[in-house]
Amino acid sequence: VIPGVGGTLLVPSDRRQSGLARLVLSVAPFVDARAYGLASERCAVVMVTEVARRIPDGFELHVRELFDLTPAEARLATELASGRSLKEVAAASNITVKTGRTYLERIFAKTETRQQSELVALLKSTEPLTGRR
Repeated sequence: VIPGVGGTLLVPSDRRQSGLARLVLSVAPFVDARAYGLASERCAVVMVTEVARRIPDGFELHVRELFDLTPAEARLATELASGRSLKEVAAASNITVKTGRTYLERIFAKTETRQQSELVALLKSTEPLTGRR
């Protein structure tokens, strides 16, 4: 970590023995901390995130509330974020691919994204910070 710049560190874990997931620890300077009501001029932001391949519980409701999605749009967005294709999601949801595309266009508008990969990246970046067991 470079002083004043911050950095990121992967904290490995032997999941088979400990049951714990790998973590990413990120530290960055908090620029303009006083503008946010903090007393100190020198502050840092520390984030710990789990390296996860699965979508966390409650993610569908999270994206629904965050982006004002309908239940059907939130389901589609969640399934896409989990790695499924539009065709797979449509088949599993008993909708046509055309209907799925209509939902996807609405999701793009609400999330200000233009393509599926951009949407998935955005959704994954908004995963809620929650306690896990």
